[in-house]
Amino acid sequence: MGWDEGTGRYFARSFENHGFYRHCEVAVGGRVWTLSGETESARIGLSEDGRRQTSPGSGGPKDVWLPLCDRVATRK
Repeated sequence: MGWDEGTGRYFARSFENHGFYRHCEVAVGGRVWTLSGETESARIGLSEDGRRQTSPGSGGPKDVWLPLCDRVATRK
């Protein structure tokens, strides 16, 4: 994750061991991050204390929201 000076936007990249590479633009609105990529998208909600992330179970290509999985991550 980082900031792209050229576009003035946040981004996220992932690399997997079997060759997949993903690049997403990240929009931050309050406590919600929206990741938009060519083949996948996600919305991540952050708790007020910053210790918990929730993903509402949707994803898919840019601007297409499909059922995916519900995910909750908590920092101890």
